[in-house]
Amino acid sequence: MTEAEAVMTFLEFVGESNQLLFGYISVVSAFLIMSYFTAPKLNNVLAGIVLGLFSVVAFLLIFQTYLLNVDLDNLYAYIYSQKSSGIYELPWFGRNSAGSARLLTILQILSTIGGYVGSIAFFFYQKRHGSRE
Repeated sequence: MTEAEAVMTFLEFVGESNQLLFGYISVVSAFLIMSYFTAPKLNNVLAGIVLGLFSVVAFLLIFQTYLLNVDLDNLYAYIYSQKSSGIYELPWFGRNSAGSARLLTILQILSTIGGYVGSIAFFFYQKRHGSRE
C-alpha cells in the first residue's frame, strides 16, 4: 500500500465513521422527539414494538461504528508503524499519539451507548409522566 493509498483509505474510514455517528444521532433525536409526543399514548404492545425497533437500529449502528473504528485503529497503527520505520515519509502524520485512534473509538462507543441508555430512560419517563404543560 502506497502512502497516498493509506492516507486516502484512512480519510475514507474517518468520513464513514462520522457518517455513521451522525446517522446514529439522527435516529436518537427522532426517537427522543417521538418519545416526547407519543410515549404516554402508546399501549404496552406498541411501546414494546417501538422500543424493539429502536434497539435493533441503535445496536446495528453502534456495532457498525465499532467495527469500522477497529479497522480505523488498525490502519492508523499501520501507517504509524510505516512512518516510524521510515517507509512512509508523511512529515505531517504521526503527531498524535499512537493510542489516540483507539481512544476515539472508546469515546464514540461510550457516547453512543450512553445516548441509547438515556433515550430509553427518557422514553419510560415520558410514558409514565407525559408532557405536563
